[in-house]
Amino acid sequence: TAIRRKNDRYMTYDKFKVSSISYNENREITELVVVNQEGRTVYRLEDKPALHQVRKDYVPKETLEDHAEAINRELQRTGVALDTVLKRYGVGSIQEMDDNTYKKAMNSLKRTKPKAA
Repeated sequence: TAIRRKNDRYMTYDKFKVSSISYNENREITELVVVNQEGRTVYRLEDKPALHQVRKDYVPKETLEDHAEAINRELQRTGVALDTVLKRYGVGSIQEMDDNTYKKAMNSLKRTKPKAA
């Protein structure tokens, strides 16, 4: 890669493209590989969480139990099937929902009319 300085800017005539890219559940880039016109990797970003870093999507067990209780109450009230909610948010169980997904599911259920008696 030939990078030159022109006045107060840097420039190159190389062409670049994204070779691969990965996202997490929050649509944040977790891995990225950029190659030049010769196919040589010029940039690589890899997701390497720190050992002591707390996951952003971590939800304590007590909170998960509260979430499950609240969702089940809304499912009873609306008559919506649990499978429908899980499929909509791409999770296998209520326990797999992060805090953001839980809030979206609850907001949606709260806007749903009660089932007919």
